[in-house]
Parts: sequence; structure tokens; C-alpha cells
Amino acid sequence: CWSVAFYPQVLLNYRRKTTQGLSADFILLNVVGFTGYAIYAGALLWSTNIRQVYEMKVHQYPTVQLNDFILCAHVWLVSVFVCFQIFIYDGFVWTRDITRPNQWLLSSMVLIGVAYPIILVLWLSPSFNKGQEEEADEQEGVGKGTTSMEYWLIYLYLLSYMKVLTTLVKYVPQALLNWNRKSTVGWNIWRSLLDVTGGLLSIAQLVGDAAYMGDWKAGVMGNPAKLGLGIFSIIFSSSYY
Repeated sequence: CWSVAFYPQVLLNYRRKTTQGLSADFILLNVVGFTGYAIYAGALLWSTNIRQVYEMKVHQYPTVQLNDFILCAHVWLVSVFVCFQIFIYDGFVWTRDITRPNQWLLSSMVLIGVAYPIILVLWLSPSFNKGQEEEADEQEGVGKGTTSMEYWLIYLYLLSYMKVLTTLVKYVPQALLNWNRKSTVGWNIWRSLLDVTGGLLSIAQLVGDAAYMGDWKAGVMGNPAKLGLGIFSIIFSSSYY
């Protein structure tokens, strides 16, 4: 449901040849949030080192599945296309179309998302970290690869929490826009219905994974970003009715 939730909005924009009534904040927050979540899901799916460090930390392999990554990549592409519609149909001006709080939020998340890996790569490079990993290996039996992967796992968690944060705040500008206009024209209500359904199914999948593994804590809480997305999507999307 999350995968197709944007298509009614895309079609509505095309038919009206305008995106008036749709919050640009909502769309840009989706783009940034799903960028981070796609990186998070992809790394936990295909990086053997990351999966090993994750298992060492929580004593369970991550519950992220291929459909999570496909969802992220798909929604990201559709969100980027809606950004293109905004630009083509109505033009886009950062200071005009994005509210001031979200200007700061989006800028901060992009800065952190880009700066963290750059700083981490420099900090873990031999010229910055010479001799420290060898000493840690002798004292604790932990090599450079494991240590660096732990830092990368922190980065991935940071990206996933950014996605949860964007989900928490992205509905607010749209709700305020609807309130100020005293209308929901320009916002396709099917988006909200599919969001609620997608949230319910997402949580149901986590519960099913937990039942299959026989570990409710690791199964449900092993993917906190997905759990948060499901809960917040249900709460905020339901409010539009």
C-alpha cells in the first residue's frame, strides 16, 4: 500500500496541471527520509560486516527484508517525480515553498547525512588513527574492521531515525495548509487511506516475523524504524478523515 500511495496524487497533479494544495514540505521530507531509509535497509540486507556487527549487538540478525528496500527505492523515485511536477507546474522557490522550521530540519539532516560518513572515513583512515586499532586489538581482541563497522552501524541507525523524524513532522505542514485553505483540494484522500493500510500491514509483518523467530523483542524492536513508520503513519494519516 505504501508503494502505490503516491500514484493517486501523481495522477491528480497531472489532471489538474498544478500541485496547489500539496505541501512541498511533505514531498521533500519524503525524499530525504526515504533516501536515508533506503541506505539503512540496503546496508542491513547486503553488507555481511554490518549484519555481523548487528547480530553481535542485539544477538539477532536484522529483520529488514528485501521488500523494505524495494519500498524505499520505489517511494523515493515517485517522490522525486512529484518534486519534478511541483517544479514544472508551479515552480519551486526554497524560501517560498518550504516553511522555515523545515528549511532548518532538511538542511540539518542533509548536512549530517553527508558530513558523518566523510568525517568517519577520515577519522578511521591510517593517517588519523595510526596505531590505535592495533592497540585495541591487543587489549580487547577487536580488529579495525569490526570497530569501523560499529561506527557505520551507528550511522545507519541515525539515518533510520531521521526517516522516523520526517514521518513524524511531514504531515504537519500539509495539515496546516489544509486548515489555512479550509480545503483539501489538491490533496488526494487515497494517499491517507493507503498510508493507514500500509502502516497496519507493516506492523503486522513485524509481528509475523517475531512469531516466526520466536523472539518478540528482537522481531518487533529489531527494526525500530519500520515500527515507528507504521505507528506514525496510522496516527497522522487517520487524522485527515
